[in-house]
Formats: sequence, C-alpha cells, structure tokens
Amino acid sequence: MQVLHVCSEMFPLLKTGGLADVIGALPAAQIAEGIDTRVLLPAYYRKRLYERESLIIFDEVQRYPAARELVKYLVADGRYDYVETGSLISIKRNVANIVIPSEERKMDMGPLDFEEFCWAMGEELLAETIRKSFERLVPLPDALHKRGMRLWREYLLVGGMPQAVADYVEQRDFGEVDLIKRGILQLYSDDIGKFANGDAGHVRGIFAQIPGQLSKHEKRFTLASVDKGARSREYDSAFFWLEDARLVNLCRNSTDPLVGLGLYEDNDSFKCYMADTGLLDRKSVV
Repeated sequence: MQVLHVCSEMFPLLKTGGLADVIGALPAAQIAEGIDTRVLLPAYYRKRLYERESLIIFDEVQRYPAARELVKYLVADGRYDYVETGSLISIKRNVANIVIPSEERKMDMGPLDFEEFCWAMGEELLAETIRKSFERLVPLPDALHKRGMRLWREYLLVGGMPQAVADYVEQRDFGEVDLIKRGILQLYSDDIGKFANGDAGHVRGIFAQIPGQLSKHEKRFTLASVDKGARSREYDSAFFWLEDARLVNLCRNSTDPLVGLGLYEDNDSFKCYMADTGLLDRKSVV
C-alpha cells in the first residue's frame, strides 16, 4: 500500500491547529507498519527551494526525536541537503523508541577558538598573519603583536560561545556579554539537574569547584575540595558525564610522554578546565 498525505501544516515543522498533530504522528505510525508513506507540504513559506543548492536546517531537533528518525526519507529524496542542530546533552538522551538513521553524520561543535574569534571581529588578515608567523617561527612586528594581544585578552574575557561573541561584535559591551554568559551557565545547571540523573550532586560539586582548583599553583584537581571523604571511583562517572557533555576538558597526567600517552595515563592525577574561557571568567565571580 502507498499513502500520500497532502497538508498545509505539520508538527513539528509548522503548527496552527490540531491537524498538525495528526499529520506529524500518523505517517510515522504507518511507516512503522511497513506502509509506503509520503508527506507533501505546499509552499507555505513562499520560499523557492533550489535542487542540490538549498540547505534546510532542523533546529533544536532533540525536541522532536521522530523528526530525527524520519529525516532519512528526505535524504533519500536527494533534492536538498539537511542539517540538524541541538543540545548535545539532550540529543544523546532523547533517543528512546527511535532508530538513528545511518545517513546521519555527526559533527561536534565547540566554542569558537581564537582564530574564529578574530574572523568574527573582522580581523581575518591579522589571523592569517599570526598563523603564517607561527608556521615560519618568526615574531610578529611590534604593532601587530600589540593588536593581537589586545584581541587575545578580549577573547579570554568574552570566550567563544556564539551568542556571547555575536553580542560583543555588535555592541562591544562586556556587561551585556556577562549577562549572556550568566544565562548560559544557568542553562548548564538546569541540564545537569535534568540529565545527570544519580550523578547530579557529584557533577554540580565538581563544576562549582573548577575556578578554585585552577587558581591553585599546581592546578591539579583534588576531590577533597568537593567532599573530604570523596573517593575517586565514586566520581569517575561524574567526570565522564561532564567531559562527554563537552562542558569541561580533562588534562590527564602521563608518566611516560615518549610513547603512546594513553597507555601511561595516571587517572588519579589530572586538571579540569572549563571548555570555554569566557564561562570560566563568569563562573570565577559567581
């Protein structure tokens, strides 16, 4: 059997009434029963799409796991390219009862690095000059060095979170950027409560101690600062959760750097850095 649904609205793409819920759920149920099902949406947005040129973005796809599973049919159609974006933490959690399509290619995105920050600030030529100077192992001229160091200090304060960088590029206001970073940290705290499950308490304890640990001379993370009676094995899963969520970068000690570093890792001796310098700056004054 072949079924074609033609409608003007479809949840989660577009919702103006109850029909959107039906057309958002019924095709998926029919496909699960082996029925060859297709959905046709008219040109509701009055935007022309160009075959093999237009890119369609599904933002916050973690909210609609079924859409993530069914995107394979759009890919098979072959006319357009698709990008799914969303929170890494909840994307990994919201996969119950769906099959992740093999067509999905993952790309991990982190905060902007310094070169990307320079690009955002309109300093593409300076970034290129710094790169070439590094590759050739020659110093920058004094004027360019001072300019680069000023940008570097700005980057350390602003960080690389896209929303914070975009606001700073437009307004050049550290106060506004600080409010954005405060909001991001609150979202992180909320996510820890939602998704860290039984490790939430340990994760919060570690996350709160990062600025203080990095302010020490040796910077090595000591669990005694979190809980005097803490044992390493009790916190292993909490550190794994933070690292897997890309909220922190762990730097482990290697006892023999001349061979494979991973073979000689000392898991009891490590440093824990925030993944973004701007968030570390904000968290240091919380």
